[in-house]
Amino acid sequence: MFFSVFRFLQVGGLGLVIAGAVLQLKYTGLLDILGDERLATPIFLLTAGALCALLGFLGCCGAIRENYCLTVSFAVLLALVLLVETAAAIAAYALHEPLQASLSQQLTLGLGRYNRSAGVTMAWDQTQIQFACCGVHNHTDWITPPDSCCVHLSPGCGRIEQNLHPAGYLHLLCRSLAFPPSKLSVPKTRDESNRLALIRILLAFSFDSTCVCNGHGNGSGH
Repeated sequence: MFFSVFRFLQVGGLGLVIAGAVLQLKYTGLLDILGDERLATPIFLLTAGALCALLGFLGCCGAIRENYCLTVSFAVLLALVLLVETAAAIAAYALHEPLQASLSQQLTLGLGRYNRSAGVTMAWDQTQIQFACCGVHNHTDWITPPDSCCVHLSPGCGRIEQNLHPAGYLHLLCRSLAFPPSKLSVPKTRDESNRLALIRILLAFSFDSTCVCNGHGNGSGH
């Protein structure tokens, strides 16, 4: 069971590193619909992947060699990951209004790069078609709405206002990420249940690793 989790961390980390490298080399700008290019680069994927791979490696080596230092490092890093994730979730919930305003500003800046970059143009078109939206807030964000804003796609349909999606991407995004306070304690969807289950598993392995560390520490004193 332990080794399955270690392999999962290593394979998942390597997968993130590969995905980040591919995006960085071949598809830079494809998903960059933000005004600040640094916010959409694959650096986050590379960093997260490297951290997961390192975490899995430390845990695997610590379990195989029964090394006290490696096991302690694994437990500490795993606890830090959980603390960072928890702090980020709390901060995002508490600061949702400033974050929403900042996101709106960045998306609006990215909107101005439409037709200037093939990757940005493709990203906006795919986003508006997939989410059935138009612009950041609504179709008035565009000087000339692109055809991807249309309910029924056809060449030149963006000139017909009645055929445009009424909602903007920001509204749909915030609605999909919103968690009412009264529903935070009970998972209502499979995705929420999976996230809670993953957190419980990580906590369990963190505690188990701590117990193993304590056991090795006590054993070394005899």
